[in-house]
Amino acid sequence: MTIFGTYQLPRNWQIGSRFRYVTGNPSTPVVSSVFNASKESYDPINGDKYSSRVGSFHQLDVRLDKRWIYNSWMLTAYVDLQNVYNRTNPESVEYNFNYKKTQLGSGLPIYPIMGIRGEF
Repeated sequence: MTIFGTYQLPRNWQIGSRFRYVTGNPSTPVVSSVFNASKESYDPINGDKYSSRVGSFHQLDVRLDKRWIYNSWMLTAYVDLQNVYNRTNPESVEYNFNYKKTQLGSGLPIYPIMGIRGEF
């Protein structure tokens, strides 16, 4: 689910936000492992394909734009702040060397982006 909106402010300013909620990505669990002597490492034994899910994901992003309009072109500067409340969102399952322990791989923390765009 994605909810977004923008609001036009005076003097060519604009503010917007986006909220995303996603149920966990499907994943195939590793149910066991076997030691492969020729590679000197463990090979995973997978369970049923896509039979589990990584945890749910939600994130709030906010963006502020300022536009300058000239005769034949426009210049826009923006600040985009992603993952505003700095949530550690699970994105994958990571296994240790013998597939006995797991931990969740997470996405980026709060992430600011600044940019300039010219339109001719």
